[in-house]
Amino acid sequence: LLASAKARNGDVPMAVIQGSQAAAATAQLTFSRQMETEADTFGQQVMTEAGFSPSGMADMFGRLENVSRLNDSNQYPWLRSHPLTIERIAAARLRAHEGAPQDPANSHLTEHSLMRARARALMDTSDLALRRMQGQARLNAPLNDAERLGTLYGGALASIELRDFDSAARMIAAAEELLAQHARQVAQQQSAAPLPPAPPAQVVVTPQLYPIEPEVARDFALLRVQEAVGKRSASEIVTSVAALGDDHSRPATMARADAAIGRAAARDPAAGAALQQCVESLQTWVAERPRDVLAWTLLSQCAEPLGQKLRAIRAEAEAHAAQGDLVGAIDRMRAGQKATRSGRLDFVEASIIDSRLRELEAERRELMKNRHGRDSEQ
Repeated sequence: LLASAKARNGDVPMAVIQGSQAAAATAQLTFSRQMETEADTFGQQVMTEAGFSPSGMADMFGRLENVSRLNDSNQYPWLRSHPLTIERIAAARLRAHEGAPQDPANSHLTEHSLMRARARALMDTSDLALRRMQGQARLNAPLNDAERLGTLYGGALASIELRDFDSAARMIAAAEELLAQHARQVAQQQSAAPLPPAPPAQVVVTPQLYPIEPEVARDFALLRVQEAVGKRSASEIVTSVAALGDDHSRPATMARADAAIGRAAARDPAAGAALQQCVESLQTWVAERPRDVLAWTLLSQCAEPLGQKLRAIRAEAEAHAAQGDLVGAIDRMRAGQKATRSGRLDFVEASIIDSRLRELEAERRELMKNRHGRDSEQ
């Protein structure tokens, strides 16, 4: 710099300034890439611990790259934010192979296949998409048992949405037969005696089979309940609910409530006892889990046919509150207050409604106060 100043040459100082700026930009980009790698590593670890396949992130990256190949050539990845490069995909695959091996018996791959099919059926409810899922289930393609069960589950759910209950029943029956066949094969493989060593030319490698997780059979039992409710057949509803046994999980509890409502809609004379039992179980459930919107909604629908008007109104209001709709919740609570002035009075429910109305109004006032405070600051 001193020599350039004596020579009255300004190129050297400019080169120094630009070089320092380039070094700062390089340091920032390097930091960004390092943080990106850390985020990928941490995200893949969280996904694996949550039960997803360790190779899921690499598969997702590969699909994203395949989809965007026509409009993105991935040029100049160093200057881009979150580029989807081959190195990033390879690093995700390498981490999947280096991680702890996942026990196939506890991998829940079949359950994941079913839930993926369910999400696909509920995401696009157009007739074209549902009939496509039906067609895939009817193809009987040579898939492994997990993928085949997922295809049958999606096809049965699509058939129920299309009100094609005969096809749904056939697909559920095929899935139950496949589950029984898989269980027999697993038992046969576990009980088989080890074979004596054979010459290398005669070695036959038999794939190891693992028991399918019990939640899969429950999922198809719940699907049969949904099919019976859709058909409004009281006898089939009773039979399908009995198949759930003593399962008191959330899906089974919600399915029993839905079945009781379906029996009432089918004008089953014995529906009252089922509705009352569901009201009691749902009341206990929401007491421990007050933010469960579906449970509150089903509680309201179960209490209404029993003539428990205040309980039904309060449950509907709590469903609105759980969704963050304070205005709707307050409106329903006030409707419950008006209902207490006419007809028979349930003092317990009336007291709860009064107390909850005051709490909701106070929460709404606090929310409005905070909102006005932010507006005034702006």
